[in-house]
Amino acid sequence: MTYEETAVDQTIDRLLSEHPDLDASADGSLDNLDQFHIGGADAVDLLIATLALADGDRVLDIGSGFGGPARQIARRTAHHVVGIDLTPAYIQAARALTAKTGLSDLVQFQLGDIAAFQPDPLFQAAITMHVQMNVHDKTTWFGHIADSLAPGARLAVWEVRRPRPADAHRGRLHPRHQLRHRRHQRHAGNLARILHQSRPEWKMLLISMEPGTR
Repeated sequence: MTYEETAVDQTIDRLLSEHPDLDASADGSLDNLDQFHIGGADAVDLLIATLALADGDRVLDIGSGFGGPARQIARRTAHHVVGIDLTPAYIQAARALTAKTGLSDLVQFQLGDIAAFQPDPLFQAAITMHVQMNVHDKTTWFGHIADSLAPGARLAVWEVRRPRPADAHRGRLHPRHQLRHRRHQRHAGNLARILHQSRPEWKMLLISMEPGTR
């Protein structure tokens, strides 16, 4: 699946022009504009902690959208980040916003498919947020991500799941809602299985967050 929006950077310029006092380089000033995922900037902070970045590590953002997470990682850690996305308008917007925030020396964006991406050198860490839901062959897709990562690299995946309710509460749910809960409960397990199929040697740490938590 590829998004087909156009002229996104012009729309962003118009929105920013309506707030002339906004300092785009200030931490968090664009969080309501460039964080294209559930959880916003708080979610990115959670992923940063799992990346365990060391000196010299480079980070890859797969499906980078407007570039908010990539810029946030660079701001928080001073590490170099590369975002890759299939949508030309998103790449244009990401580059324009990065220039406005003064982070172009740390953050770059490339238009393309992770399947054809051949970075040199490889990355020591990567994130992907709400992207695999648009991918049919998830096992192959995660395999392509692995091909861009150095041995021992860390991959943080941000996806939505809902914990199964307590039995007593579940018993009061409409059957259709019970089925929905079970599907969400299985999602994390399915993701772990897909990752294992992509790269059996990967070690996985699955962190589950309750709705309403940070």
